[in-house]
Amino acid sequence: MKSIYFLASLLTPLTTFAHISYTNRNFGTLVPGDPAVNLVNQTVTSNYGWADGTDADYGDAHKMRPFRFTLASSAHVTLNFSASTNGGTRNGGLLPGFSVYKGLAKIGAVGGADYDFAAITAAYLAKSFGPAKEGALFSLGDWKAGNDGGTSFADLSSFTFVGYAADGTSANFGSTPGIVGDGNANGTVTGTFHLEPGDYSVFVGGTNYNAQFPTPDATTYGLTGTASAAATDTAAPRATIVPVSPDPRTSSVGSITIAFNEAVQNFDLSDLTLTRDNGPNLIDGSFALTTVNNATFTLTGTTPATVAGGTYRLNLLTSNIQDLAGNALGFGGEEQWLTETELFTASQVQALHVGTPLLQRNPANGEFTLKLGIKKSTTLGGFSPLPMTAPQTLINAQGQLEFRFISTENAAFFRVEAE
Repeated sequence: MKSIYFLASLLTPLTTFAHISYTNRNFGTLVPGDPAVNLVNQTVTSNYGWADGTDADYGDAHKMRPFRFTLASSAHVTLNFSASTNGGTRNGGLLPGFSVYKGLAKIGAVGGADYDFAAITAAYLAKSFGPAKEGALFSLGDWKAGNDGGTSFADLSSFTFVGYAADGTSANFGSTPGIVGDGNANGTVTGTFHLEPGDYSVFVGGTNYNAQFPTPDATTYGLTGTASAAATDTAAPRATIVPVSPDPRTSSVGSITIAFNEAVQNFDLSDLTLTRDNGPNLIDGSFALTTVNNATFTLTGTTPATVAGGTYRLNLLTSNIQDLAGNALGFGGEEQWLTETELFTASQVQALHVGTPLLQRNPANGEFTLKLGIKKSTTLGGFSPLPMTAPQTLINAQGQLEFRFISTENAAFFRVEAE
């Protein structure tokens, strides 16, 4: 019964959306060596569509703009998408990102165009793993969508993921692990992909993940696209080290992800250094690098090496890392984090314990005299007297001796002395 209500809710807003269409957004057949094809005066709604499609609940394809192209032979295809005011008629503040897929949506089919909220699409999404989906589009993997004529999952159009490119950094596109941005949120992004013959779809949208909060951005942004093909790949691979979180932290780091925007070769532990407080390299034979696609790697063995407090730096060296076409990694990377431990060690605190009696009785009159003083230290290398005078020293309503004072330091140790 739950799935029936889910489908009904997905079907509600159909009249307000356009469906997946390539009208005026076809780069045509790309031939190596031919001039680049430019598509201008394009638009996309919202500045978050691509970024929203990177998380587990997917995204709404209506917040993206689909393009297409065809290859008659294998080639290295370079795509660029840039923000544009379209001659002053549109908002030029788009931060673009795009994903490339092999396959096309239905064109001129009975039942119309494919879309997220068609009944067959919604039924497919309802059976998908993970959380309930916001839409059909997945920016980092395969996805499917159907039209109003679909009666089974075999009628769905398949979009087979090839790759992506994203403008900016995790500061704008969010914290989904493994995303490599171009490092500069400047309104333009370029990606190069080695592709086999066939038909391809490109979905373009915004990379500002937070633009959907608290009210989803509904601005129409201007956009231009350029596509070209070459017989050889000349684009350098890019890499990022996924930020350690939380930072600062009080515990060791279990693993660290290093992600490239394409498959690479020759990447191993010798290309990494891990230091604490600018000390020696901590990476040794107990560390390991694992990957399933030669693009996203996991560094393990970090737990025992990052227990101690201090500032840690993981550096990725350019070394001899290359993509599969032989292009060298242009820039390395660095991730830094702080591990904080207790302010004072057990041995330091125990060294302050007083080993002699604090109170002594005057045998002549039976009187005890208790003298109290307070000393302060910020380093435990020595203590300085903290003068206490009225009104900071008083007897409170409970008959207790009370000291009141202010300390401006972030960390300090106070010692009460008695004699």
